[in-house]
Amino acid sequence: MSEPWGPGVTAYEAVTSVVSLHIADALVNSKSDDVREWARELARELKRERIDLREDIGRQVLRLTLDPLNDVPF
Repeated sequence: MSEPWGPGVTAYEAVTSVVSLHIADALVNSKSDDVREWARELARELKRERIDLREDIGRQVLRLTLDPLNDVPF
């Protein structure tokens, strides 16, 4: 069976990437305090379930804010 997420990428890695990107995007780009708090709470809840995405979210935040292909927010 082929790997729908790409060669060598597991389902867990694909889900981690997508979820961490969406949380990071909510933290960085949302103008709503409620959305940012929701993103923080989602990350905390996942951590309580032993799915710690803090490093992945941090990498995504850096990519969103410092990647030369993205607009630098400062």
